[in-house]
Amino acid sequence: MLKKISINGLRGFGENEIINFSLPNDKVGSGLNIIVGPNTSGKSSLLELIERYNGYSNGFFGPEQNGFKCKQ
Repeated sequence: MLKKISINGLRGFGENEIINFSLPNDKVGSGLNIIVGPNTSGKSSLLELIERYNGYSNGFFGPEQNGFKCKQ
């Protein structure tokens, strides 16, 4: 399970941004993460990073792209 993502200067993010995700704990609604923000704030970039973490590559993030790290 993905616990956090560390992003270093990618698109709408600044230097060394860390996003911690809510984890389920057997309570209703726990583990729910909602991504909101204004246009160009990085919402789509975050979703693309999660897709890459799960093995999907959309062409933008190639093997040489290392602006983020995921921790389980």
